Amino acid sequence: MPGIAPLPLSETLYNVQMAYTAHKSKYNARITNMKATLGRSRVAFEVYMDWYPLYEQIKTFIGNRSAHR
Repeated sequence: MPGIAPLPLSETLYNVQMAYTAHKSKYNARITNMKATLGRSRVAFEVYMDWYPLYEQIKTFIGNRSAHR
């Protein structure tokens, strides 16, 4: 059992739900248990999800294959 359980969507604050929706539509991604756990804090969720634009930027100068490693 995890130390902190994922937050059910029904208990998620509206602003976090909006962050989920934006993330899913922009990156064609799903909200995993880890992301739902981070959803207890919008700041935590957004900081962790900043990996996605960083990854896209890295791919532009080292290439898709190298960035994927």
